[in-house]
Amino acid sequence: MKASAIEKKFELLSRMMEEDFIYLAPDIGFDGACLIIGADPRKMNDYALRTFGISGSGIFTAYRSSYRRRLFNKYRRGVVIE
Repeated sequence: MKASAIEKKFELLSRMMEEDFIYLAPDIGFDGACLIIGADPRKMNDYALRTFGISGSGIFTAYRSSYRRRLFNKYRRGVVIE
């Protein structure tokens, strides 16, 4: 089955997350990342909710939290991570 345009855009967003760590840029959120790749943030958010059961901003929050936990576990400086 051929991927839809929104699926292709979401695959591109996923690559930006995994390869370029765009979620670490404090001034770029889900909407901003969508705009960078020329995708409609609302449609991308709807796709994320339907497909993954989580909003686009929720995905960014999860990635950021995961990164903080990985750093904490790696360096164990006594910083409390929520």
